[in-house]
Amino acid sequence: MSELGSVYDPQRQLVKQQQEAIDPAMQAQEAGLMAAKTDAFQSINEAANRRGMFYSGVPLAEQAKYTGSTFLPAVANLRSKYQQQRFNLQDALNQIQKDQSTQAYGIRQNELNTEEQKRQFDAQLAAQRAAAGGGGGFSPSFGGGIAGGGGGGAPAGYTPEIQALYDKMFFMQGGGQWGDNELKSDYNATLSSANRGNTNDQLKIQLYHANRPDLFGATVRPFTAPKPVQTSGGVPRFVAQPTNISRSIRGIR
Repeated sequence: MSELGSVYDPQRQLVKQQQEAIDPAMQAQEAGLMAAKTDAFQSINEAANRRGMFYSGVPLAEQAKYTGSTFLPAVANLRSKYQQQRFNLQDALNQIQKDQSTQAYGIRQNELNTEEQKRQFDAQLAAQRAAAGGGGGFSPSFGGGIAGGGGGGAPAGYTPEIQALYDKMFFMQGGGQWGDNELKSDYNATLSSANRGNTNDQLKIQLYHANRPDLFGATVRPFTAPKPVQTSGGVPRFVAQPTNISRSIRGIR
């Protein structure tokens, strides 16, 4: 509500200024009616004098007739008009308050939904990593692990590339930054590198499967860790073994 004040407070201020102007405007018009009444009474007196009634006193009957038929109805209509304006302006203030509350509630509810989606996403990644680690396969040592870190995106310790992918995959669920075709394209480009043992790209593949099982499958079998192979010189070197990832090495079409 406080953050939305910059949007709705100027609207309230404008309505309040209109409310403050009601009484002075009504008083000015009532003064005009009183002046018209005075002029009318003067005309009544002058007409009576021309008819030779100068010594007969004030023509009260004619003045009373003017008051009842002209002055009082005009005053009543004037006050009714300004009372309606007061009602309309108060209704406008109430509507502004309602709009602000509705928008604030919607923003907060969206934040809660986002937090819950992130929680579910992190839990799914944690389960995926546990399944991969339990099978003796790939287990990256990024700080905090797949499910660790803070709540502002990918866990602490992830590379900027993984953080960016995490965000694009997550926000894609809500109407997103990336569409399915873009996700498939990046997946296919990443898959061959992951199969050759690139740990960063292996983690990206896990993210894809955990977050979009509808596109890439619900699970990823553990990656086979590289094993040492002796060269002719007797110096060991590591070579990547073919992955047994559940999806085809040809990628997603």
